[in-house]
Order: sequence, then C-alpha cells, then structure tokens
Amino acid sequence: MDDEILALRIIENYAEKIENLTVEKVFNKQSDAQKYLNKFPVDLIFLDIEMPAKNGLDFYKSISQNTKVIFTTAYTEYAVDAFSVHAVDYGCFSFLQ
Repeated sequence: MDDEILALRIIENYAEKIENLTVEKVFNKQSDAQKYLNKFPVDLIFLDIEMPAKNGLDFYKSISQNTKVIFTTAYTEYAVDAFSVHAVDYGCFSFLQ
C-alpha cells in the first residue's frame, strides 16, 4: 500500500516478476486496505511509511492478523523503527515524477 500511484505501479511491476509471489491487491487508501485485511488472510504486504491518514508503522501495528511486511519508503530515518516491528525488509526508494 502506498499513497503514490507511481510508486505502487513500480513495486507491483517488480513484485509480479518474483517467482512464487502473487500480487493479490494494490491499495492507495488505508481504509480500503484495512477492509481487505479484515476479510482475507495475507502473507506479506509492501507498505509505505509516510502516508496522509496514519503512518505505515502505526497502520502495520493495527493489523490483527500475523502478516509479514516489507516497508517501501523514501525515508531512511524509519529503518530502526521498521525493524523493531519485525519487518522482513526495508527498501528506501526515491521515485522521480
């Protein structure tokens, strides 16, 4: 989930090239992602940290199911916080628009 459409498309494109990884849904609104997560089991999410409604770290902490996370963000300063919630990985990217 990312609030930037370009970032979503780039991550989705790369993820679809990974064998044994299926991209089920892509969200740019937290409320839509939360509704989906409340209904369906998800093994892994790619999640931005800086978002308008709630930051990605807080959003991840609010997920009730045991879902792994890879944080994808343009900010290096959240890496320690990301790994403190047991993130699988932390990618710092800058997307030019």
